[in-house]
Amino acid sequence: MADIASLVLSTGITSAILQVVVDRITKFLEEKKDLSTGVAEEGLLEDAKSSFLDAEDLLDKIGLGLERKNSVDANQVRDSVSFYSSIPSEVKTMQKKLDDLVKELERYSTTEREPQILAVTSSSSVDESSVFGRDKDLNKMKELVLSVQQEGGKCLCNSNSGHTRIAILPKPITEIYGLETLKLKSCPKLLHLPENLKDLIKLRHLDFDRHRQLSSMPIDVGKLTSLETLHAFRVGKEKGYQIEELKNMRCLRGSISITNLENVADFLQAEAAMLHNKQYLDRLELEWNGMRDQMQPVQQEVLTGLEPHVGLKELRVTGYCGSFFPKWIAESSFSKLESIELENCPFCVLLPSLGQLPALKKLLVQNMCNLEGVDHLFCGSSAGFLSLETLTLRDMPELNINRCPQLQSLPEGGLPPSLKTLTILESDILKDRCKVGDGADWNKIRWIPNILIEKMVISAQRPDNQVDEYLSQPRD
Repeated sequence: MADIASLVLSTGITSAILQVVVDRITKFLEEKKDLSTGVAEEGLLEDAKSSFLDAEDLLDKIGLGLERKNSVDANQVRDSVSFYSSIPSEVKTMQKKLDDLVKELERYSTTEREPQILAVTSSSSVDESSVFGRDKDLNKMKELVLSVQQEGGKCLCNSNSGHTRIAILPKPITEIYGLETLKLKSCPKLLHLPENLKDLIKLRHLDFDRHRQLSSMPIDVGKLTSLETLHAFRVGKEKGYQIEELKNMRCLRGSISITNLENVADFLQAEAAMLHNKQYLDRLELEWNGMRDQMQPVQQEVLTGLEPHVGLKELRVTGYCGSFFPKWIAESSFSKLESIELENCPFCVLLPSLGQLPALKKLLVQNMCNLEGVDHLFCGSSAGFLSLETLTLRDMPELNINRCPQLQSLPEGGLPPSLKTLTILESDILKDRCKVGDGADWNKIRWIPNILIEKMVISAQRPDNQVDEYLSQPRD
């Protein structure tokens, strides 16, 4: 019982320490109701509120245990020792978590919300009226202005950018620790960003010309956890450049293109990016590069691990060399997904059940040469594709439409000119629309060399001028 008494005393002390931290959080949340809330601050406040509730639960647990300390009998000694010995460790972990949150919240609240603005021209002197920011950063900004001018270039931060000749960003830019926006568009010679860009922890917007501008990402870019704008991320193989750098960027919004996914080793690496936590992203592009001459089963694992947040609106997958798409891509929980583009996926044999997506308006399927057909599974149910407005098929030599009784018509823009064989089976509505001569969709298919509708082989003896006339028409 003496051991329990000692543990009870230790538990009481550690819970008192935790209570002090909880009180700090409570006071902060009450006083900072008017805190300017960008996406980054909103995330921090949500973390603080959630952790605050977890801490209260822990304190309640401690309080209940202390109330029962006098009722411990011989049969409960072992459980009591286990209970009290675990509490200090739990409190220590919670205290550190709350302390870190308090520091982070105070950093935002004590920082003036005046954005860091830097406009650099090619004149020989610094126009101080064009440089804005907190006093401690002004000298660094002026130094940056002069260094850019010495290069004969032009760089704009928090301002619209024009064409520049800059190939390397001056060092002082990574010492403006309050910098929030860095615009680098139309800088075609700028292929690398400074390695210590990671020090700009308040950076919210890193705006450049997508993945075609940079040859690689700066190391440890994942430390920029306040980033809201990052249009592209090139995946590297080495630590500090891997896809897990995206893990803690929960504030990302708008669109992002993730390229060089061939550098992702497996499902666990892909999952580490935690794309399912990026609730503010509207558009996601996933791109594999390199050789596409053989199937890559690992890419199916990787794509499975790259499941995005269910609030996504647009998805593009290109260069994928798996044979099947993961289940998440067709789950009805993606109720806001309006556009899907599947391009250059040469080993895919079946399309996912995209008809289950209630908001899908646009579907593009391009260059999927091993696609075996479009069947009832593609539609998902008897009431599939409720919102579909545009269906585009391109660069496909064969198309087999099988058991799609609810498919209302062929794409408005017609079928791809590369199509050599079309088969339509157990799809009554489409069968009637493709009736030779007077079917509503006949003109969309009459030029195809090999057509099989149900058991009827339609002769390819159509005048060449009809084929040429159709293929010369403008196509979407």
